Amino acid sequence: DEGAVPEEVMWEGDAAHWGRHAPVLFPVVGKLRDDTFRVGGEECDTFSMGQHGFARDSLFAVVERGEAAATFELRYSDASLSRYPFRFSLRIEYCLEGRRLSVRYTVLSLEDDRVLYFSIGAHPAFACASADERARAGLPPNRVHFEGDERAERYHIEGGLQTGESECAFTGGVLPLIPEAFERDAFVFKALRSECVRLERGDGVPLVSLHCPRFPFF
Repeated sequence: DEGAVPEEVMWEGDAAHWGRHAPVLFPVVGKLRDDTFRVGGEECDTFSMGQHGFARDSLFAVVERGEAAATFELRYSDASLSRYPFRFSLRIEYCLEGRRLSVRYTVLSLEDDRVLYFSIGAHPAFACASADERARAGLPPNRVHFEGDERAERYHIEGGLQTGESECAFTGGVLPLIPEAFERDAFVFKALRSECVRLERGDGVPLVSLHCPRFPFF
């Protein structure tokens, strides 16, 4: 964020809390019931797929690289076909311009006569002081600030699956990051009006901004 403070906000992958940094979620986002899915008509085949798919644990090839940009690609393999029976190409382009990092995802079907079913998502992690640490210092908790005036419906999650129920998580544009807010698992929003969201200190000082145009879920 152009107005952000010079503070380290990239998560370092502390395995005691969460050992990842910014995994790519593909070809599913979230969890499948019984970790399985079926492909085909009446005589369909059943495949196993763990939470968030396999891309986050796969080795990507370097397609292009420069001083401030790089493109990586993951293609289908014999191993992926045993879990996901589609011939695909997933390319991710990273471009650094000043303090802004742009990420572009491109998914292609390599089978002209077949529909490629997939979901894709980003899961970046950021580091900031906990609500307890801020409270001990006499400061308000950090918060997430949406650019629009939202009435955000939160979809309930149990066992990694949506229950079909939802509730209004907040109105306005600010969501305080307090422990009790996560007692019902992660926040899942659909069809937000905002395309930009900021992680801020409790006093409104921005730490990092995310621009996510055309993403149906957040």
